[in-house]
Amino acid sequence: MQNLELKTKIENLELFDSIKDKLTEHYVDVLYQSDRYFKLSDDSGDRLKLRFETKKETGDKISYLVRYNRPDVSEAKYSNYRCYPVEDSLAFQQVMKSAMTTELVISKRRCLYVIKNARIHLDMVVGLGEFLEIEIIINTEGQKLIAEAFMEELIEMIGIQDSKKIACGYRELLLEQYKS
Repeated sequence: MQNLELKTKIENLELFDSIKDKLTEHYVDVLYQSDRYFKLSDDSGDRLKLRFETKKETGDKISYLVRYNRPDVSEAKYSNYRCYPVEDSLAFQQVMKSAMTTELVISKRRCLYVIKNARIHLDMVVGLGEFLEIEIIINTEGQKLIAEAFMEELIEMIGIQDSKKIACGYRELLLEQYKS
C-alpha cells in the first residue's frame, strides 16, 4: 500500500485547539497507541513496528505489525507500507522480543479525523509534544495523480502552511532526543 504523508510540529496549544475546531465535523475517534520499534539488520531503510491500539469510543483493542519505508524529507512524501494483523499480540510480542532487539517504544494519544481518502491525526506524543499528520491513502494510480493537489488543499484548509514540517518520524525524533 502507499500513501502521501506530511507531519508538522504544533508549537502551541492555541493552534492545536484551532485545528481541532476546524476538523470537528470529520472526527472519527481517539486512539491510544503504543508502537514498539524493532531494529532491522538490513540496509533497506525499512522500519518495523508492532502497534497496540485502543479505540476510546468502543474500547476495541487491535494490534498489527507494520513494515514501512519512506524518505526522511520535510515536504510531503510517499510512503510504502504493509500491515499485518496480530491476533495474540502478547504472545507475538514475546516472540518478536526474543528474536529481535526492541529499539524503543512510543506512546501517543491520536485524535483521528477522515476527509475522503485522507486520515488526519492530531497526536500528543509522550516525550515529544503535539503534532499534526496528514496521510492520503492511495489505492489507485488515479488517486496518486490527485494526491499532491489534495494535500495542498488540506494544508490550506487546516491552516498549517507556516507550521514547521518534520522530515522524520517520531522514532527518529525520540532517538535523536535520547542522544543529547
